[in-house]
Amino acid sequence: MKRLKKMMVSGDHIVPDVGRPWTVLWDTSLRPEGRWSTAEAKTEAAALERAAHFRKLGFTVWAINDPSGVTVMDAAAIVARLTRATDEEPRRAPASSPPNTEPRIREM
Repeated sequence: MKRLKKMMVSGDHIVPDVGRPWTVLWDTSLRPEGRWSTAEAKTEAAALERAAHFRKLGFTVWAINDPSGVTVMDAAAIVARLTRATDEEPRRAPASSPPNTEPRIREM
């Protein structure tokens, strides 16, 4: 019988548990009594990334709550935060002066 060596793996690549998660409330429509679908994230930045992902998929993100349950961003704040400058109407360059149509005098 052939014996295999045990492999020791360190857990340095695993993100430590930082406590209670941030909560992203999302769904396709407003639910009665605030029953929304939820997604959890370990940090505020991760919660914003999840909210952006749900918006790209076409879902509505209703709120982001911090670990204590307090609403940090409501739907309007999330839309304002995640709307990129490229989504706005492009600005037009200022109009240049019209070309000169007067006949030029040639010097001989």
